[in-house]
Amino acid sequence: MSVRVRVVPVDEHRMLAWLVGLAGGALAIAYLGLRMGHALGLGTSKAMVGPVLSAWIGGTLLSWRRRPYVARAEIQGGVLRAGALVVPLDGGVAVHVARGARGFSIALSRGHEGAFLEVETEADARHLLGAMGVPWPGRGAVVLEAPHPGVRFAQRLSAAAGITSAMLYSLFVGLLGDHDLKGVFGFPALVLGGIASVLFMFDAGMRQRLQPGAGTDRVFGGSIVGAHARLHDMIPVTAGDPAPDPAVARVRVLEPAGEAPRAWLERIDALGRGEGGYRGDAPAAEELVSILEDETASASARLASARLLALRHGRAEDELRARIGDDVLARRIRVVVEPDPSAAAEELESAPPLFELVR
Repeated sequence: MSVRVRVVPVDEHRMLAWLVGLAGGALAIAYLGLRMGHALGLGTSKAMVGPVLSAWIGGTLLSWRRRPYVARAEIQGGVLRAGALVVPLDGGVAVHVARGARGFSIALSRGHEGAFLEVETEADARHLLGAMGVPWPGRGAVVLEAPHPGVRFAQRLSAAAGITSAMLYSLFVGLLGDHDLKGVFGFPALVLGGIASVLFMFDAGMRQRLQPGAGTDRVFGGSIVGAHARLHDMIPVTAGDPAPDPAVARVRVLEPAGEAPRAWLERIDALGRGEGGYRGDAPAAEELVSILEDETASASARLASARLLALRHGRAEDELRARIGDDVLARRIRVVVEPDPSAAAEELESAPPLFELVR
């Protein structure tokens, strides 16, 4: 069983920043402190001061957080794998679920590391938690650590200003020979570079602690990680939420139940043909139109209705776009009405789950 998710990483990659920063720092000490310019093949021109200092300071700017990406979340050998995300599923894994304006956000952590997973439907979220052996709607207290936005801004501003000062030193002192400006650009470059390095090295002691769903977080910044953390505080899914209305069972049969897009589309087609035990389960054309126009129905149910209306009832794509009344979903109509489920599934597989934090 696998569920299509969009992974929102929280952790940063810092190894490259450490390697370049340490190498640049060693180069700066050798060139400026030990006067080893000739031995290094760089000469002794003051024009080289800017590039040398910039190599040191610039290394601190090379930490990065991976952009959100689409993957299949699978459970293999007691481990959750979703692309680059690998989380051992033991008693130390905490999970919390929140309801977005469209779709669901799943926060999970082990220790202080983890991620947010976006899924389209409650069925997907329930299937994923069930496969993980986690009771609905989660367990434990999710705790994540992320760079503090204020510290991060100060570190990057100091680094950028330090590099600018160092390069101006090379220009005015090294190339134009104005030695009166040594102190104007040289000393600030060293000080600003030092501040950027200190903030980078001691980042672990200044990180913000995120506890999605605990209602205790105050500083998130404007990142997508902060937006997800806020969502878990504002709209958590709780065990006391109302149970699904039995009246919507015929809508839920249109939703994927932990299926890959091709399996889902093939099941919808079989449903429309009344095959495989689905006879009598498919809503009538009038009911499909009602589901398609229902803004409270899930995105997948509305898109499945569009597919059945197009392929089994001959409704035109333009009519379906007009009836759905949702620009985001309307863009998916072209895909879901493709007669070949393999071609449609290929496009859906590469697209992110339909998820929206807040409207």
